[in-house]
Parts: sequence; C-alpha cells; structure tokens
Amino acid sequence: MYEGGDAQGAIQQLTTYLERYPRDDLAWTILGHAHEDLNQDDKARAAYDGALGITPRRFQAIGGLGVLHRKRGDDDAAMQAYHRALAIEPGYARAYSSMTVVALRLHPTGCSRSTTGR
Repeated sequence: MYEGGDAQGAIQQLTTYLERYPRDDLAWTILGHAHEDLNQDDKARAAYDGALGITPRRFQAIGGLGVLHRKRGDDDAAMQAYHRALAIEPGYARAYSSMTVVALRLHPTGCSRSTTGR
C-alpha cells in the first residue's frame, strides 16, 4: 500500500500488523515513512525510534530521522543522520538526495553567468 501511494491505508495496515509482530523493524521504518509523508512528524519519529530500538543499524530509519531533522531546520543533525546511514549503507540514494537538499539550503548559488557560454 505504501509503495502505491496510500500512506493512510499503509498506516492502518502496518499498525495492525505491528500489534501482532512488534519486532519487525522494517515495518516500523515503513510506518515512519508513511507518517512522515502525512507530516505526522511526532508519530514518524516514534516509529523510526521503534525500528532503531530493534535494529540500530536500520539505515532507512536513520535516514528518516535525518529528514525529520531537516524539516525542523536542524541541518547539522540531519547531516549527521545522513552520514550515519551512509556509513552503514554507502549506496543509500535517499541520504545523498537529502544531503543535497541541505547543502543547497546552506549554500544557495545564483546563476550569475550567461547561459549562452560567454
């Protein structure tokens, strides 16, 4: 459901699933992503913390925490989370794209040169 774009439906199903299988760190992580998509940041944080309480190296949950930090404007904590996720999984594309968002916010560049090549 989540991959199909139904975050609310995914939350309902994951909540029911996690009542039966509370040690599924991936389900907690997906639940965090779904809450994050609906701007339910406190619930997303709790879900990511749940995932990390089971598997501290769940890099997707660490990246999710980074996004929450970024949304709050805490760019340093966000970058730390992305670096931590990448230390676990160097190919984690979401961390790279999120780092780019932070870097552009910290160092916006203007287009001062002509686009004609002069």
